[in-house]
Amino acid sequence: MKVLIIDDDKDICETISLVLQYHGYSSAYVQSGHEGLAYLERESSQVCLVLLDLMMPGMNGWQVLKKIEENALTTSIPIFILTAFVGPIENINPNSIIRKPLDIDTLLNIVQQNCLK
Repeated sequence: MKVLIIDDDKDICETISLVLQYHGYSSAYVQSGHEGLAYLERESSQVCLVLLDLMMPGMNGWQVLKKIEENALTTSIPIFILTAFVGPIENINPNSIIRKPLDIDTLLNIVQQNCLK
């Protein structure tokens, strides 16, 4: 099972992937909402968790989140929002938000709770 990272910042994607790999988890990353949805269409059965950036060009994280929640293949996959936004985010469970800059222990705890090595 893999953690799918959807974030337009390649450095963040690569850093999270390296951290997860070091701790024994598999991951994949894409850099746009459209790519993320396409990946989930192909590989939803292999994804244990999605880390989703909200602020992306083209299709933003809100749009991706809506599509994931509407699709029967993906609706049960846990989604955690990656964001640098500091205020409250409406319609999102505060426990599903990972603030940037990332706290590695928080990230690993979330992955451990949702994914098998």
